[in-house]
Amino acid sequence: MSEHKGAMLIDGHENAFVGFGNQALSESVAVYSMLRILANLQEMGMSGDEALEFFEFNIAGAWVGDRTPIIIDDVHSPTKLKEK
Repeated sequence: MSEHKGAMLIDGHENAFVGFGNQALSESVAVYSMLRILANLQEMGMSGDEALEFFEFNIAGAWVGDRTPIIIDDVHSPTKLKEK
């Protein structure tokens, strides 16, 4: 089992946490849902465009070292695209 101690977490987006992931011989990193993070930002009062801009610059664009969380793009997943 992998060790998750030291994984970086995104404050305020606990409900967007999916689990932990890693590649061979690397330490575990937290994994988050983009769709849920964007929904959280909109629930905080941001418009869709504001939430996306904030997300891209402050969350997805943040590098905090080797343990930077992974963001799953479940907004543009094949299942979501088929529904449109």
